[in-house]
Amino acid sequence: MDIFQSSYYIRCNRYLSFCGHWPYQSLRNRIRNFVLLMFLMSTILIPQIIKFWQLRHNIHVFVAALPSMLYYCAFLFKNSFSMLQSKEIKKVLEKIKSDFQRYKDEDLKILHKYSGQANKINTFYTVYMFMAVGGYSMLPLTLHVMDIALPKNESRLPTKPRLINYNIEAFDENIFFIIIHGVIVDTAVIVFIIGFETLCFSFSYHVCALFVIVTNKIRDSIDERITSKHSEVDQDIFYRNFVKIVIMHKDALDFVDTVETALSVLNLFAIGFAMMPLTITGFEFILSKGNVGEMARWSLFAFGEIVHLFYYNWPGQKIRDHSLCVYQSCYAIEWYKEEIPDKCKKLLNLMMLRGQKPCSLTAGKVYILGLENFAAVMKVSMSYFTVLSSVM
Repeated sequence: MDIFQSSYYIRCNRYLSFCGHWPYQSLRNRIRNFVLLMFLMSTILIPQIIKFWQLRHNIHVFVAALPSMLYYCAFLFKNSFSMLQSKEIKKVLEKIKSDFQRYKDEDLKILHKYSGQANKINTFYTVYMFMAVGGYSMLPLTLHVMDIALPKNESRLPTKPRLINYNIEAFDENIFFIIIHGVIVDTAVIVFIIGFETLCFSFSYHVCALFVIVTNKIRDSIDERITSKHSEVDQDIFYRNFVKIVIMHKDALDFVDTVETALSVLNLFAIGFAMMPLTITGFEFILSKGNVGEMARWSLFAFGEIVHLFYYNWPGQKIRDHSLCVYQSCYAIEWYKEEIPDKCKKLLNLMMLRGQKPCSLTAGKVYILGLENFAAVMKVSMSYFTVLSSVM
């Protein structure tokens, strides 16, 4: 069975195929879907830019328009970047496909276990992001319908649902059209974002599985050697098998480098695009005090960005922890026993030296993905939010 048709990757496969980014699609389909998605997004981004420019001197309205603008800019960058990096992404996918074909028995179970864990987290992330984007996009429609069905002295929707200028009066004054247009575009955009980010998340968990396989093989091979009696011939066989483990460790390290090459620049912009809206939405939440609908809308957006940031940093932490497990395993085994050949001890020393330096994913080589930096980013975002709030 093709691993990319399994439950682990079928979501990424379908979502990215819809957007023209699945590397195994025909070139014709990829270009067609890519162009159509970019055109759809431009139908809302360009009118927003026009309105954004018109309101540049009104700081309150200008700030309110920023999160939506940054959301589409983040999509624009990710969409373009993933197309440019399609060859690197395909290399990662080919490695995953090869691993599922060549590993057997317990090793294959580990790959399935970690892919299953990634799939569960990806499912939660997918459901939440659809709910957050759907809530943010659909809440104005709910308020608009309530105004029609149960009118009050003043509208429940005090401003237009989106700051947008189509330069077509019939569209600019049609609140229902503005809302539905936004819902359609937001849904298409989030389909791509979810498809691409869940794929990257699965890459990270596959790396973790490879480190677990190496760790288990080191421990099992040394334990078996110590507890069993072996001849000189068996010693050579043991050495050759141990060399294979070292090669497997090197393959895992190379795979981390491949993932890092494919995603490093993207991670840098993703972190930046997530930080700025987080600060601004908190600020907008304060300005919307008293307007329950707007407060709920901005809360969904802000919490979505927090989940988004955490989702980016968590895989980096997992890779870091799992790469250190190789060093810890080498240190913990009884490598000093006389049953272990000297040439194997030298190989263990090399693995320990390399294993002391944890592997990591970075954002443009300037930011290491992990929980420590996630906490630092949250602290900085809250500091900016406090400053903005104090000057208003």
